[in-house]
Amino acid sequence: MREAGLIPERDVRLYVVGDGARWIWKTIRDIFLDAIQVLDYYHASEHIYKAAEVICDNRHLLHYYKQRQNEL
Repeated sequence: MREAGLIPERDVRLYVVGDGARWIWKTIRDIFLDAIQVLDYYHASEHIYKAAEVICDNRHLLHYYKQRQNEL
């Protein structure tokens, strides 16, 4: 679309969703210099759960996790 002139270049925004693997982010950064990289919901949720395990005791773990997950 950029090459066709359909959208002015200053208005083009590219978002790339990935699983957080370093090689993927590096490849995206090499190909699309201005792309905004976003961690996918599933993997973001995994990280939240791991953090909740460290922060919370077992009684509050799922409640804290669900609260943070809903904020995604």
